[in-house]
Amino acid sequence: MKRQGVSQADIRPPRWMGVGHTGGSRSVQCTLCPMHCGAFKQFNDGSKRWVHVVCALWHPDTRMPLDVNESEVVSGVEKLEGRLAAPTQHVCQVCRRAQGATIKCSFGHCATTFHPLCGRAHGWYLAIRAGSKSGSYQYKAYCAAHSDAQRQKDREAAERAALLAQGLVPVPEAPKASRRGRPPVGAFSMDDYDDSADFQPPPPAAAVPALPPRVEIDAAILQAIALKEQKIWLLQGVRLELETLRMLADQVRRREKVKVQYARAAAEVHEARLEDPSAGLEQLAEEMLENAAVAAAAVPDTAGAAAAAVGDDSAADL
Repeated sequence: MKRQGVSQADIRPPRWMGVGHTGGSRSVQCTLCPMHCGAFKQFNDGSKRWVHVVCALWHPDTRMPLDVNESEVVSGVEKLEGRLAAPTQHVCQVCRRAQGATIKCSFGHCATTFHPLCGRAHGWYLAIRAGSKSGSYQYKAYCAAHSDAQRQKDREAAERAALLAQGLVPVPEAPKASRRGRPPVGAFSMDDYDDSADFQPPPPAAAVPALPPRVEIDAAILQAIALKEQKIWLLQGVRLELETLRMLADQVRRREKVKVQYARAAAEVHEARLEDPSAGLEQLAEEMLENAAVAAAAVPDTAGAAAAAVGDDSAADL
């Protein structure tokens, strides 16, 4: 929307604009889950409904483009209208709410339903894997019963792929079949049986060596990571201070603007009084009488308060 010329205040007004403009991520509600905070995108149906980026990626019916050249909206909400109209059919097993649209566990025929952000908040596994096409991805979510196994499986696959890339593990060769459909080379066949010699099966194929033990991370790398984290914290503090300074400058600017408006109004009043001195004197006399009445009404209260204070001091002396 920013590329189309829409300002940030029109997209989501900031919090400092006062009552009616709460701003931030709490000013919108996700259509697919009950969570409030997070990164949001709008649907492309013109309804100005918002959805979390995580919900849009992990729901199989919605699509969010990851290319920066494409539009920044989410499509596919029309496929979820039936589920959004009757949410009680799919209750989240984490928050126990029938709100929005849930997803199912990606393991086999597991029927556990949950919101993606609810599952992530409870430590369930949300996996991102490479798709069959170049540049495509698969988004899988697993419940509490299958998260640990799938997380360990993906970790072992990543470690094995890293070792294969470094050449530490030999790539297993696929067996070659003969032209007449005979078993692959190295496999036992009845054609290899010889009555004149003792039967000896061929030796088994060489097994893939086990993964080497995990190498400890160098202390220099840990120190470099700690320095980068320290720089990040420092930059975040500077950013917070700059944001506070910007808000203070905006408050001062608005205060000076009100002062200018008040000065202009006072100048207009004085000009009107100079144009008609009699009317101006009458209005000034009325204002003076009102001020005197207010002061006279405040005098008894002040005297009574002073007398009460003197009485309290006398009691304290006794």
